[in-house]
Amino acid sequence: FFAPTRGGERGDGPVTMEFSDKPEESLSKSKHLGHATARKVEQIKKARGKLHIIQQELEKQFLVAATLQKTMRECHQHIKTISEGVLGIPSIPHFRELQEIFQILQEQELDAGLVGQKGRTLYDFVDAQSVQALQGQTVSETAAMREILKEADSSMAQVNRCIDNLSVLRKAINLPETNPSMLEEKMELQRGFLKDIEHHYKELSEIESKSSTRLAEDRKKHVLGLIRRYENLIASVAQGIESSAVEHGESYERALDFFTSLERDVPRLQSELSVLQTKKRVFEEKANTVQGILQELKNLAAWYRQFHKAYGEMLKEIKRRHVQMEEHQHKISVFQTELDKVVQEESLRREQFSKTFGRYLPPGLCPALFEPVTSCRVLPPSLTTDLPRTLVFDEGVAEKKSEKVQDKNTKST
Repeated sequence: FFAPTRGGERGDGPVTMEFSDKPEESLSKSKHLGHATARKVEQIKKARGKLHIIQQELEKQFLVAATLQKTMRECHQHIKTISEGVLGIPSIPHFRELQEIFQILQEQELDAGLVGQKGRTLYDFVDAQSVQALQGQTVSETAAMREILKEADSSMAQVNRCIDNLSVLRKAINLPETNPSMLEEKMELQRGFLKDIEHHYKELSEIESKSSTRLAEDRKKHVLGLIRRYENLIASVAQGIESSAVEHGESYERALDFFTSLERDVPRLQSELSVLQTKKRVFEEKANTVQGILQELKNLAAWYRQFHKAYGEMLKEIKRRHVQMEEHQHKISVFQTELDKVVQEESLRREQFSKTFGRYLPPGLCPALFEPVTSCRVLPPSLTTDLPRTLVFDEGVAEKKSEKVQDKNTKST
């Protein structure tokens, strides 16, 4: 390749043609320029082959970088999709729903007839500390998820800028348009110009060896003009090839810049991908945690709604059981009265039988005839219960509060 020199030139450097009044010197310089150009052409051919190989290798490295970017984009998009499904669902409605039902439970004082519960409310049975812990964890986890999403967005933006910069460097190392066949054509032209110069140099020598006449002088000037013309053409070809050499040298430098950037950026992209994959796993875990907590909060709100409703139904059930027990006790009393009446009537009839006919019958004739009437008792004679007997609960209030909870839930939904 064409190594830069102090003056910024490459290789042998651009060769300039200085014309000499002596034809021998001009011929020598033309030949020297032709040889230098030939060497430059060989350098260009070798450089093109090496640049082509380097370009292919750099393409492979760039493909690695582009693949890393694609994988990171998929990972980043996965994080964004999860965030839309989790962070896009506001947790405030879940908190508000619980707060509303808690407010209702705080307003619901326990019935004074419940032993040991005077002055308490249904909220006293709520595990508020656990609920607050869940709400706090939700806020903490969602904040951490937003931070991870922010870091992932920033990381992806840096990766995109990095790949964009590499793409610019990649496009800049295209091989120059000059190809080997064009170089050979130029070299063939230059060789032809050298032959023309040698031919005219011989002609000039023949003219100078003869006697000097005006015609000879005119011919000499004409031949010198032709030599100068071919010298200029040789210099022009050399300059064109020199420009091509400079272009190939610049392409090499751009390839070197591209290689340096790839050598620096590919490991960094691999490291960024590893970090992003770790963030993805953490993000998924936190998303699952938040979804689980929100579902649990939703279930708690539903459970506490049922708790409030069940309390109202409990009071109704207590009253219903008291009524049922009273009815049952009444039936026991009625049955016992009827049984006692039956026994009393039977005893009177047996007594009348004994007075009228029994005294004439020997005891051994039918001993069982003289047995007393069997008395039946209903057991237990009275019913008892530990259910509170004095309730000041108003069933209508419970129903209204239950309807209030349902209305709020409907609005929230």
